[in-house]
Amino acid sequence: MNPSEPIAAEAHSNNKQTQDIEHQFTRLMRYLDSCRQQRVLVTYIETADAIEVAAPLRIHKAALLLEALMEYDYKNIATSTTSANILTAEQTLLTRH
Repeated sequence: MNPSEPIAAEAHSNNKQTQDIEHQFTRLMRYLDSCRQQRVLVTYIETADAIEVAAPLRIHKAALLLEALMEYDYKNIATSTTSANILTAEQTLLTRH
């Protein structure tokens, strides 16, 4: 057995996990945008189901993805269409009250 084989296998595993997270992050953005357009409220478990979060700790993993999305939107608010739409909606609500 080559000593570098376990390291290569671990690197492949980490790369796969990163790709899975990126895929779920993309699915989450699309799912939430769809829910927003349809004006549908969803739970954490419904979100986890929709973006195919694996057990265990599905709700926790979905929550972490949601937090990452909020951070992403905050950092990219000037260029993010989704963030711009949310900001516009928030401003509209604030001016009504």
